Amino acid sequence: MADGDRIPLLPWGPKALDDWMARTEDWSHALSAAAGFPLHRRMLLEFLEAAAGRLVGEEVEIRTESSSVSLHLDAVTITPAGAAPSPLPSAVDLPLVDLARDMWSKVPGARRVTRAVEQSVQQIADRLERLRDPGRVQLEARGVQLTGGVLDRVACVVDDLRFEPGRVPNLVSGPIDLVVSVAMPTVAVWIEAAQPGTQVRSADGRLTVQPTGQPWTFTVEPAVVGTELVARVVRVKRGRVDFGLPQRFVRTYSVPIPAPDPLVLQDAALGDHLVVRYRHPGIRHPVSPERVRELVAQGTRRFSLADLARR
Repeated sequence: MADGDRIPLLPWGPKALDDWMARTEDWSHALSAAAGFPLHRRMLLEFLEAAAGRLVGEEVEIRTESSSVSLHLDAVTITPAGAAPSPLPSAVDLPLVDLARDMWSKVPGARRVTRAVEQSVQQIADRLERLRDPGRVQLEARGVQLTGGVLDRVACVVDDLRFEPGRVPNLVSGPIDLVVSVAMPTVAVWIEAAQPGTQVRSADGRLTVQPTGQPWTFTVEPAVVGTELVARVVRVKRGRVDFGLPQRFVRTYSVPIPAPDPLVLQDAALGDHLVVRYRHPGIRHPVSPERVRELVAQGTRRFSLADLARR
């Protein structure tokens, strides 16, 4: 689908939370085994609406049993699989609308500008009301911090996201594609990990490698071959002596691109940043409806996956 088919889910204004809490009072019933699928789909849209409303534009930390990741969530968007009448009501209440009204109320032509903003917000709300199946969900984040460095930008595309009802409801997805943008300083950390006993630095788009305790410093040109990061040693420096290596003396070293289980490395490309595509097989995680509503009401931005299931 074209970008125009994507629906952005927007940060909440001051009135949206009360409206959302009132609309989700029946969540426990929506995830019971007897509930119909329209309720399950409506709950998923409300779940995504709350994730965007509370977390877009915020610093978020998610913990698992063995690690944690922190990030700045920039956007949550939906690419619908189809559009049809749906009972999902609108709860879009952007601070942007109030800001436009307050700042521009006395400016010539301001009424037209404010109306344009309100019309844009209402168009998004109308599309959500008609949405039957969220189809593909995309999350975009930056400043993603985890072991090994900071990832500049991450786009996460989730297919077939759904709630499966039952005694223990589950949030389930199809395959998840991740596109990761990595700055050269983080690439330097990866090379250090692959070549123990070296110090790797990044400056002005170049990498320098110095074996620990040695007077030699090597200039490295990184490249990507297939799904492998390759480091070519092209210059050598010792003190004031600095010379390029003739082609026949250039040495090449392979550096594995990290692919922590269960991620599968798809491909990679190198420009100003290293861009890596991964695929995750999908998630299945127990969810407590009342606990999710509690976290949303509290505005929690730091939580563990176990918190979503706690009763």
